[in-house]
Amino acid sequence: MPAPAFTAYDKEKELIDEIIRLRKAQKISQSHLAKLTGNKQQAVSRIENKEYSPFLKLFYSMVKALGYDLKIVKA
Repeated sequence: MPAPAFTAYDKEKELIDEIIRLRKAQKISQSHLAKLTGNKQQAVSRIENKEYSPFLKLFYSMVKALGYDLKIVKA
């Protein structure tokens, strides 16, 4: 039986969903998150609607603005 297929998009979608969850849990608007990261609200909206794939730098700035950090761990 072949291993299940893995696509980067699936992981990206999970990460974006987590950003949305964290933002909402902290009651931070898209506009405020955009200001914290030096971006426009429309950019945050496009990312959250999965219309745009963020560069790592932008994604990292969103994570940091929410008070978190990124780590790579061995699976």
